[in-house]
Amino acid sequence: MSPDVNKLDIFDLGNLDSGPVQPILKVYPKTAFGSQNRSFGSKYFKEYNWLEYSIEKDAIFCFPCRMFSTSSGHVEDVFLSGTRDAKTGKTKLKLHEISDHHLTANLRWSAYKNSVKNGDVISKMSTALQKEIQTNRIWSIQNELIETCAENVKSTIIQEIIDCGMFSISCDEARSHKQEQLSICVRYPRGMDICERFLGFVDVSEKQTADALILKLSYDGANVMSGHIGGVQAKLKIVHPPAKCAVYVHCMAHKINLVVIDMCKHLKDARNLFNALEALYVHFSHPTRNVKLTDLQLKLNMKKTTLSQLSDTRWICRFKSCDAVIKNFNAIAQVLNDEIDDQQSKCVAQAIGML
Repeated sequence: MSPDVNKLDIFDLGNLDSGPVQPILKVYPKTAFGSQNRSFGSKYFKEYNWLEYSIEKDAIFCFPCRMFSTSSGHVEDVFLSGTRDAKTGKTKLKLHEISDHHLTANLRWSAYKNSVKNGDVISKMSTALQKEIQTNRIWSIQNELIETCAENVKSTIIQEIIDCGMFSISCDEARSHKQEQLSICVRYPRGMDICERFLGFVDVSEKQTADALILKLSYDGANVMSGHIGGVQAKLKIVHPPAKCAVYVHCMAHKINLVVIDMCKHLKDARNLFNALEALYVHFSHPTRNVKLTDLQLKLNMKKTTLSQLSDTRWICRFKSCDAVIKNFNAIAQVLNDEIDDQQSKCVAQAIGML
């Protein structure tokens, strides 16, 4: 029986590999039901091994029913979509556990776990299968596959360039501890979109020169590049006569980046957002807080993600910073709340301000 893994899209619930997610929190959020405030309790995890809790939704779910259920329209469906009613733990959990709906899903879950376990045992016992796996995973075959994929990608790029009829080459130094490399990219239009494709690295460590290869020039806006007296573009015209006719061109992508950065500085909401992101990065760059954040990510079954520092020259860093905060919002909030509750912490005011 194949599991139905697409019933919900809640990132902090369990999957077939991890099983039910059962986070142990100091305090669970309270929800108002009439005149009473109720909250979930971790004690239910010991009694019901199939129960799981989502910090994102502040709701409890039935793992086997969520993964393996095929029926609907029952009162137990609250365990598929999640429920916050703590009273459920006293009244409906036992009823749900003995219901036909749950028992069927639980049997399918057990059958799935047994099939995975038996499959692993058979694989280990089969000598022929082991030899075949070792042959398929030999490094030379892997390299051949990688080279074949690379050639196919390059062929596709070349065909797209031929179809559009124009392109430009973009090069940048990529230095390692052993050699000087030049990264080669091509830039060309495809319809109304601009495509940038990486082709590879060229070793320029020794006996290689670009004196006779300069066709056109494009720079970023830094003074070291743009200066008409001491800038790279000026010095290049001195040492390489053919470049004297080359007009200084400020890279379009860098110009757009400067416009966007300046615009965000004059928009209150954008300015406050990026200031908050930078403050979070600085706060969690402290080793102790970073370790706490990483540990909580693992406990909540989250993908380990670090907060990114903002950059004025690379807009992608700002996107990565926003993406990291969104994906780790619950873990970040939990660490900040723990700091506020810790009377010994010297950064309580900072944590309160960030929340």
